[in-house]
Amino acid sequence: MQHYEILQQLLNYKSITPNDDFILNALQNMLTELGFASHILEFSDSKSSPVKNLYAKLGNGPENLCFAGHADVVPVGDVSKWKYDPFLGQIQDGIIYGRGAVDMKGAIAAFIHAVNKIKASEDLNVFKKHKAISLLITCDEEGDAINGTKPMLEWLDVKREKINMCIIGEPVSDAKVGDTIKIGARGSANFKLTVYGKQGHVAYNQFTCNPIPELAALIQHLYNHKIDRGSRLFEPSNLEFTSLGTSDSAENVIPYSAHAYFNVRFGEAHTAFSIKKELQKICEYFNIRFDLKCLSSSETFVSQHELVSQLASDSVAKVCGYTPCINTKGGTSDGRFIHQYCPVIELGLLSATAHQIDEHVSIEDLEKLSLIYQDIINTFLFGIDKKA
Repeated sequence: MQHYEILQQLLNYKSITPNDDFILNALQNMLTELGFASHILEFSDSKSSPVKNLYAKLGNGPENLCFAGHADVVPVGDVSKWKYDPFLGQIQDGIIYGRGAVDMKGAIAAFIHAVNKIKASEDLNVFKKHKAISLLITCDEEGDAINGTKPMLEWLDVKREKINMCIIGEPVSDAKVGDTIKIGARGSANFKLTVYGKQGHVAYNQFTCNPIPELAALIQHLYNHKIDRGSRLFEPSNLEFTSLGTSDSAENVIPYSAHAYFNVRFGEAHTAFSIKKELQKICEYFNIRFDLKCLSSSETFVSQHELVSQLASDSVAKVCGYTPCINTKGGTSDGRFIHQYCPVIELGLLSATAHQIDEHVSIEDLEKLSLIYQDIINTFLFGIDKKA
């Protein structure tokens, strides 16, 4: 089966986080045909939805190269605005359309196709006593990330199942497939800022205190605040507001409170706690009644990436003819969990249409990524003289 045919199958599943819509069963069947032994595990807790996850492994050797990622996708938004059904996998002029085409079902399809190509040309039994390749796929990456990769890694640790190096197929490429290898990520903290006033009738504003203008002024100040200038590995820290609201919805009522949600991406000079302290001082300067809560966070990290990034860089150079840029740009991935267990990098498709209406990937890019993965696996399993 061609890589685009695998991707079309995966796009048919409406695996909107955290629902897997049986996509993991489909992946398990594909991998079983390739000789992988696999497990589907479900984790849950009292605060979030149950999540299914897949771990599949080929070989029993002490050296294990793992491909990690997620089969869940974000919601499609207004379906009427899509050129084609987002769960159809329509191909038009060499382009495959669908939610998850680049983030990141395309990379999963490319990896499976790469293994299938190697199996067709090599005796995979020769490495089984010395090497292993595996997949760790969750349906919780786009959501809370509570019952996905993190408990899966803990489960593998209890089983003494070691991963030596890991590649996450996130869409981190910029202009050309493979032009970027990501080795870490800025920290991320989500905040809710609430400003309090005094509720009352709009016609008697002299008896009220409107929190909206005060919140607006504070938003403007926070948005223009420069947290830092960045560093060698990290872009400047950045604050972005994501939504606004009030405690009351009636048009003739000045609300009791107004609130704003925002996210801060920060480099290694900060922690979520230090960011909150810095922003708290700014809010206090305005001499208003407010509350600032940090709702969730993940800290900055850089993986011990040298061996796996060199392996991947060599393969990109061999397949594509250019050397990838190594950086920490982009969003947060499950690499924040995996780096605590083994070296990890991110290498995948172009990021341009991720999470957008008409998300898509070209068959040419899918082919190129599959060839890169094929060369990485060949080199890991058999040595540097193998060709993709």
